[in-house]
Amino acid sequence: MKKGLILLIVLVLVSGVFWLWFFRQSKIEQTAQTPAGVYENSDVSPAALNAQDSPTSVELGKLSSYTGDPIDNIGNDPFIQQVPADYLEKYKQELANFKKTLTENPGDAEAWVRVGVLKKFFNNYEGARDAWEYAKIVNPEFSTPYYNLGGLYAGYLKDNLKAEENYLKAIEIDSALPYLYLGLAEFYSVFYKEKSDQVEQVLQRGLKILPGDESLLRALESYKSTASP
Repeated sequence: MKKGLILLIVLVLVSGVFWLWFFRQSKIEQTAQTPAGVYENSDVSPAALNAQDSPTSVELGKLSSYTGDPIDNIGNDPFIQQVPADYLEKYKQELANFKKTLTENPGDAEAWVRVGVLKKFFNNYEGARDAWEYAKIVNPEFSTPYYNLGGLYAGYLKDNLKAEENYLKAIEIDSALPYLYLGLAEFYSVFYKEKSDQVEQVLQRGLKILPGDESLLRALESYKSTASP
């Protein structure tokens, strides 16, 4: 009896490790389809923000109604079938909760950013775009949705002009955030190759604001080493 119980516990643990590996591997394989550049771009979620970066809600009477992809819609990408049931249910429930809270209080820019992050996780890129574009309406001085949209338009929606517009606006809003310069530099290096000669200029611009920033210095060194004949 005791041996049987031990065997059962071992099987449960092995199964858990397998699903964790499978789940991560699926996302890694999808991510690998996007070329890596000077800086590995990633979306910013509200949990990663410093207190001074957090947006404030606008007056609800001045907000236009949200007419984008339904908040609780995860989309229909085939990847969804690969997501373990517990993760799927967790994120679907989170979106359902946001549907309720944002219907009552649409002026929460952080919540809209999170909605976009969840939708992009499910490869619902149009839904992520709608949520982040609305976050810009809620708080035009919040750099995070602009930055996330830069990566989305560049890597997934294939609109370089909108990507550049959003990256530049993010820097205009928060010029002291190094990852904004890194994101724009990667964009020029990987996606908008007609402007790849501006990579060094972007990184130097960041270093003027943030002299000695290690991430910008490393990116600049990496760029110079690969750009050298």
